[in-house]
Amino acid sequence: GNVTKQASSETGIPEGLPVIASGSDKGCETYGNGCMNQNTASISLGSSTTIQTTMDRYKEIVKFIPPYPSVVSGLYNPEFQVRRGYWMVSWFKNEFAQKEVMLAKERNLEPEILLNEALKTIPPGSDGLLIQPYWGAELKRPEAKGAMIGFGAIHTRHHIYRAIVEGIGYALLDGLNMIESRNGNTIEEIAISGGGAQSDEICQISANMANRPIYRVQTHETSGLGAAMVLFTGMGYFESPEDAVKNMVRKTDYFYPEAGEAEIYKELYEKVYKQMYGRLKPIYKNIYEIING
Repeated sequence: GNVTKQASSETGIPEGLPVIASGSDKGCETYGNGCMNQNTASISLGSSTTIQTTMDRYKEIVKFIPPYPSVVSGLYNPEFQVRRGYWMVSWFKNEFAQKEVMLAKERNLEPEILLNEALKTIPPGSDGLLIQPYWGAELKRPEAKGAMIGFGAIHTRHHIYRAIVEGIGYALLDGLNMIESRNGNTIEEIAISGGGAQSDEICQISANMANRPIYRVQTHETSGLGAAMVLFTGMGYFESPEDAVKNMVRKTDYFYPEAGEAEIYKELYEKVYKQMYGRLKPIYKNIYEIING
């Protein structure tokens, strides 16, 4: 529609200005990544970290958790969410990275740049340190807590940082496997965006953990890009949502899995990470009952 005379007088927005309805932030992000079918997934490395795909039918990836409607009419975005996600990077920075914060200020850099450089100094699997990244209550696992296992004398705070990145990756791998299982298809490649996607190191770790090619488009702010694509399609600049993808989404970087590292992550995921929640669930319940009476 268009801004009415009354709305204009009450807001100062020019009368007649076109108004185009877009969609949810993650939905726009998935669309802005060019993820238009169920063979491509979109990972958002934001404070709430998610993995979505796009389907032409209603499908609950997690039972009783409905998929979001896509910004494209008639399509859906089934989603798996790690609630705190890359908020954990801010948590780590505030609690453990004062040195990097000071050095970054001296060098006029963001502290995350120094932390991500440190990722290169820690081997895949963080020398056996694993994190279950439930720093916030999950909808389907309300009793779950965050957990770290595998500590030894070798471990440093940089190990903890890499283990956080990997822990989020393991949780997303849970989501990826659930999407494939529920949909009965294979995810062939993954788009990645959000603040964490600015790091080449994190993108490469993500590709190794998913054991699939990962790509970035021309901006990590794909939520804004997707909303703009909806706008230009609604204004008639493009014939269809697919036409907007063709003209506005450019795959600029690819990260391919490295066989050796992918195998390490596969073993740690299957033999350790997947066992953690089931083994710790009774302990989480005891913690809740003791603390909350």
